[in-house]
Amino acid sequence: MIELSNFKKSFLGECLGVGLQKRGPQDDHVTVFILVEDDGSWFISGNGFSSFWLPELIPLLQEANTWMKRNCVPDMYKGVQSGWKFKK
Repeated sequence: MIELSNFKKSFLGECLGVGLQKRGPQDDHVTVFILVEDDGSWFISGNGFSSFWLPELIPLLQEANTWMKRNCVPDMYKGVQSGWKFKK
């Protein structure tokens, strides 16, 4: 079980979610985690999930992407965007 407050931002559906977290203490790169719910507790998905839940996950991923575009800065490497970084 994980504490949702450990994520900088999370987007939760009925049984799936998306959590955004820094890659490391000194690394502001946004790392995306797929979350699964079981009996009211949330876990980081490590074993996959039923394809039944895919329609729930797609809008959560889109919401997370929109949030990053508005609240993060591009993570640039050699002139190419390599994801997002949390603002300091």
